[in-house]
This record gives sequence, structure tokens and C-alpha cells, in this order.
Amino acid sequence: IKDNGQEEPLTSRERDILLLYAEGLSDGDSSEKLTIEKKSTLHNFWVKIYDKLNIKTKRDRLDHLRAVIKAAQDGQIQITPAKLVELEAKLKLEESNPLMPIEKEYLRAWAKGLSREEITTQKIIGSYPIKPRTYIVTSSTLLSKLEIKNVKTRPIFQVYLEAVKKAIEKKWLEDLDYSSLEEKARNPLTE
Repeated sequence: IKDNGQEEPLTSRERDILLLYAEGLSDGDSSEKLTIEKKSTLHNFWVKIYDKLNIKTKRDRLDHLRAVIKAAQDGQIQITPAKLVELEAKLKLEESNPLMPIEKEYLRAWAKGLSREEITTQKIIGSYPIKPRTYIVTSSTLLSKLEIKNVKTRPIFQVYLEAVKKAIEKKWLEDLDYSSLEEKARNPLTE
């Protein structure tokens, strides 16, 4: 906010960042598209955006979405009314969803029937392999949130199948195809 009490307008670069996020691009994809080389540079843009829009950040995964909605409502970026309604609905749904983005990625990987080894050794989630210890901690937290019981006494793909179905049922994850996982869950010898 300027000294005279009025909001400072967003720069064209800041508007571009918001519009790309509104289109569904991640920070990494936005950086690439805008040729921003350092992660810290994009972070600094977001800090300035929050400040200019007077967004009290919660330091959570939804701050970017809140900023896009506020900028659109204030007329600082142009998106269709339908897109604004879609983003507002997404924010409302996400605020009631306790899953972190990485947990959703685990569920999507499980739905594809990927094993722990495939997830931890390949670049399945993000652009880097997941450390086995990180995988175990995150998986355990996720299964606890979904109230999955008797994990150690059942074949792992049966556990994954129950987790994916429960997340979809709770509307914490979009409906997706998990037929590969069902096949592996029927064959307890697969892991």
C-alpha cells in the first residue's frame, strides 16, 4: 500500500504470474515460461504481490489462489466471471481439504499402481526422487488422516486402494482411474 493509503498497482510481470497460476501452472512451470531462473526471484514476486493486494498470508498452499481471486475481484487482472467462480469454489473446497499437495501426488501415484520403489527411485512426484524416509513419514501421515487401519497386516496395494477410494469418497481428491491399482490389489504377490 502506498503512503497515501491507496493500493499500489501490480506490475505487468506480477499480473503475468497471477494469470499463469489462474491457468493452473505451478511455480516451476511459471518460472520456466517467464524465464525466471531463480526460485527465490519468483518467491520475491509473490511476496510483493501479497503486499500490494494486502493479502495476509497464511503461509499455506492456498496463498497464491487467494491472491489471484483478490486481484481479479479488484480488477487488476482479467479473467472470465466463470473462471473467478471456479477459483472461488476451488478455494472453498481446498480450505476444507486437509491434504497437502504432496499427499495428493502420492494418492495419484498409488492410483496408477506404482510401488514405493517406483515412487522413491523415479521422478514420479516433482523433479527429484523422494527419499525413502520422507516417503514413509508422508505415507504414514496420509494413511492416518484417511483413518486407514491394519496397514502392516495387509498387502500394500490393498492399503493403497482403500486410501485412494476413501480420499475420493471424502472429495479430497478428484475422481480418477484406479483400475491398475485394483488389479494389483487383487494379486497379493505383487508386493
